[in-house]
Amino acid sequence: IMIKMFSISTKKNLYWLEYFQKEFFREFLNLCKTDFKKMPTNLVFNVIQSCKTFKKKALMKRCFSNLDLKKLYLFSNNTFISYKLINHLISKISKVCFWNFLDLKEINLSELFILIAMGFQLKSFNDTSTEFNLKKHKLLEILKNIINKFFKSI
Repeated sequence: IMIKMFSISTKKNLYWLEYFQKEFFREFLNLCKTDFKKMPTNLVFNVIQSCKTFKKKALMKRCFSNLDLKKLYLFSNNTFISYKLINHLISKISKVCFWNFLDLKEINLSELFILIAMGFQLKSFNDTSTEFNLKKHKLLEILKNIINKFFKSI
């Protein structure tokens, strides 16, 4: 538990709160991979929504190489690229979405839950399809939709 006296200066208070919120959010997302992996996805979503932070869109380009973007593009356009080749990029897409690089209004709630489960909690494809009661081909279709929305927003 952290207790801090608030001074009259609100500028200092806002800086401290923003810093604490960003650090909490970062640590929470890191723990989603390990300790919070079994936490229900809707609970993780609620915590993430309460910790909204804002980043500059220019920083997003550091997350993906040109090769990464090409793989995602080919996967989303129904070419013969396997999901296994883009699996590691789902966590990057999740970070980009939830760190407010992208507008989340385009992504529906079920897609956000899938991004949380696969991107932050690192649940396997099979575990995610089981948790959300989806057939594997439907989950692939949803991932392709998410990636298409990702490309529209960048």
